Amino acid sequence: FCAHRVILGARSSYFRGLFQANPATDAHIAITNISGPVFQILLQYVYTGQYPPMTEYTEGVSVLDVACAAKTFDVQRLYEECLEEFEEMLTTKHVLDDLIDAHKKGLSDFEDLGIKFIRDNIPSFSWVLWKDKRPDLSSPDLSSLLFRVTIALVDYITDL
Repeated sequence: FCAHRVILGARSSYFRGLFQANPATDAHIAITNISGPVFQILLQYVYTGQYPPMTEYTEGVSVLDVACAAKTFDVQRLYEECLEEFEEMLTTKHVLDDLIDAHKKGLSDFEDLGIKFIRDNIPSFSWVLWKDKRPDLSSPDLSSLLFRVTIALVDYITDL
């Protein structure tokens, strides 16, 4: 991807620091651990301030992927827009998968929204749907997430 250092540096402290460490203006900078489609969305946002609808881009790119990139490259407003989109798209059918994905990506703000969604929508859940979707929650990494979901359920039951 070709991009202007001045624009990237002005809109992202990550890039500003990167360019201060590498002042050569014609140098290529390697960006790793981010897919091309996600980086394209990030660049479009940095240049235009517009978050494109996810349907315009490659399949397999999720709002959580874009949020992770926004967090990594310190594009705060994009991160906030991803958070808003995530909240709007939560459903009882997919919230568990979304929670696990957010947890694995280290997106605690998204986890918090997922937990809140569960707490607010417990009566409308069809727990039968989740029966066959049980992830391996024995992973130590997911233990804290399982605990938070359990607390949300217990809070609901004790409020009855």
